[in-house]
Amino acid sequence: MRVVTFNAKALGGGSDPDEDHKTAVKRWFREETGGLIKLHSNVCVAITKEFRNDLQQVYYVADLVDGSGEPALTEGEIGDGHSWVSVRRAQRTMTVAEPTSELGRFTKERDIYLLGDAARKGDQ
Repeated sequence: MRVVTFNAKALGGGSDPDEDHKTAVKRWFREETGGLIKLHSNVCVAITKEFRNDLQQVYYVADLVDGSGEPALTEGEIGDGHSWVSVRRAQRTMTVAEPTSELGRFTKERDIYLLGDAARKGDQ
């Protein structure tokens, strides 16, 4: 999870025209962390659609295969500042976040649920 000053959000971005979701999530992870991942499954664990903002988010569970790379962040992402945290810390951070928009409130509740599910699966 990427935590930005006064904001918290899961990593991600748009898909390129020739990409499927699995390829896109691997690229996003590499760009934003420098790491390489292996997906647990070819099937995502969740999909959310927010029609008012034309937003679709697809979630996968993955293992880190190689964390030795460097992030390829945009100037805006560098300016925001960010840190990568454990699932449990991300869940705590999201719980105390105070969204200022309807989309932010929806995102908060959804992400708390998904982080809790990921934490439980990690404990197994």
